Amino acid sequence: MNRLLTVLLAVLMSLPGLAACGKDKAEAQSAPERLAAAKKSFDAADGVRIALSTEPGKFPTGINGILTATGVGVREPAGFKGEIKVLAGGVSATVPVVALDGKVWVDFGGWRIINPADFGAPDPATLLGNAGGLSALMTQVDGLKAGEDTRRGKKVFSTLSGTIAGKQVQGVIPQAADKPFKAKFLLDQDNVLQQVVLTGEFYPGKDDVTYDIEFSDYGATETITAPKKG
Repeated sequence: MNRLLTVLLAVLMSLPGLAACGKDKAEAQSAPERLAAAKKSFDAADGVRIALSTEPGKFPTGINGILTATGVGVREPAGFKGEIKVLAGGVSATVPVVALDGKVWVDFGGWRIINPADFGAPDPATLLGNAGGLSALMTQVDGLKAGEDTRRGKKVFSTLSGTIAGKQVQGVIPQAADKPFKAKFLLDQDNVLQQVVLTGEFYPGKDDVTYDIEFSDYGATETITAPKKG
């Protein structure tokens, strides 16, 4: 009887409809389909926690730029609250930052409005916009292909890689050269974006830089208000 059941199960699983049900949904999708699904879930999130960083000790000298940024970005109203570490004039500093209504405040011993472009950074409130910003990194990726899966604890993540145009990258780092950038995307089995790694000429005329951007806490909520000047 057991042998009969085994044979019957094998026959049933060979049928097209049932065989498809036995496959993991992510495995059945192409790399472009998976990245499109990741973009859709990213664009639908009310908020998300973002952590941007560079490779330690490999940042070009003699320029102003952003080294790290952590915080929560929200869509309605578009805003960001967290900390950024910038390099300016050869000196680095980590400061609280708030972005709202087209203005960016940092706390240098008291809140003041800055132009983020002076530090090689975008307006953080624009990072979650459906047009431009981080979302644009998942559109028009050339040569997109799937790599090996990565296990982190009990979870398995998939890696997709390709190249994207400098104009798309400029939504994250405004000084980025108008050249192709290498991009790697880490997705979970539900096609939710977990990480983007970008490598290229972020600062024209300088060596390539790698920025690692991690995402967590999809649906995060944060009440963002303009800080009081001090």
